[in-house]
Amino acid sequence: FRRVLFRSKILDGMLISNTCDYVNRENILIAPIYPFNYFKKRYKQSSYINDLKNNKIYDKFYLPGYRGNNDLVVDFPGVRCFCQQYSVLYGSSLA
Repeated sequence: FRRVLFRSKILDGMLISNTCDYVNRENILIAPIYPFNYFKKRYKQSSYINDLKNNKIYDKFYLPGYRGNNDLVVDFPGVRCFCQQYSVLYGSSLA
């Protein structure tokens, strides 16, 4: 066996699994969510940003801000399977 060090951070996420799966199964699918400003800073090309806001970038999903919340982007290639036990340990608000 080799020891490997991974960088990790806690991110917001969107539940991709069905509600019935969340209630009845141990593992759930979660996609990471990033603030839209992250992409604005990273991709200064106006065409990419406009396409992102119009949901023309198909592996991302733009969510406009609502009731004072910031604009967000769901990153579908980042979907991961998590054990619900760990989501509870990190203070998940999924339940």
